[in-house]
Amino acid sequence: YRLTAKPLVIAGHVLRNLDLRAAADDPCARLLEETGETVHAAQRISDGVVYVLKRSAPFRVSVATEVGQRPPLHCTATGKAVLAFLNDDERSGLLGDGAFEAHTLRTHRDDGALARDLEETRRRGYAVDDEELNIGVRCVAAPVFGFEGDVIGCIGVSGPVSRIDLSTLERYAGLVVEHAAQVTSQLGGTVPAASS
Repeated sequence: YRLTAKPLVIAGHVLRNLDLRAAADDPCARLLEETGETVHAAQRISDGVVYVLKRSAPFRVSVATEVGQRPPLHCTATGKAVLAFLNDDERSGLLGDGAFEAHTLRTHRDDGALARDLEETRRRGYAVDDEELNIGVRCVAAPVFGFEGDVIGCIGVSGPVSRIDLSTLERYAGLVVEHAAQVTSQLGGTVPAASS
């Protein structure tokens, strides 16, 4: 017998074709059960992120997003969970000149404020949107990494501040990080160690 490159070619093909949406389906369903809030999975694309999966909360008051929607990067947990784990050139390419549209009084309006938030996101392993896109809505998202170690998307939980107070947000953050790590593992990736 002789070892050839064919198994590596096949493995590479399989790994490149793993689907974030499929890998996130069960973890997102469990997150919905555990939190009762709207759950998203988002895929990184060349110029941002796009929602590829949504599990809706059973409440009348919920978050209004749709699969295929592209959230702003600077003021959503989804966007910041991805931005925080990009290199400086990739991040700059997505953000442009650093002049950010203000959606609420809490929206980051400059590179400095956003950079501090992204550093905190890297340190703790998840991003928070505390009424930055919509007044009355709080979100938490954690990155998903592919087999090459790059951030490829994220999963997150969103809901009204009346149900997601700050202590609930911390609990949900732990769940989101746990489930994002499961999705990462299913995709052959590894979660980088948190920076201190």
